[in-house]
Amino acid sequence: MAKKQGKRIIFTDEAMFTTATLPKEAYAAKGENVCLNERLASSPAVAVVAGVSAERGLEGFFIKDRSIDSDAFI
Repeated sequence: MAKKQGKRIIFTDEAMFTTATLPKEAYAAKGENVCLNERLASSPAVAVVAGVSAERGLEGFFIKDRSIDSDAFI
């Protein structure tokens, strides 16, 4: 319906970029604790929200340190 009315449809999404990747699984010997390298857990991260359309390609983008909450996304 929006397309028939001549409205442009823009698709948006968020992506996170970081310099470190944390493992999803870890192992320890029996009786030992699994340890996490704290430097990896606090590595810098940047979130990007971008909008694209078939007519114009990139419509716009927003970059923010750390993650983007729903208010900032809207």
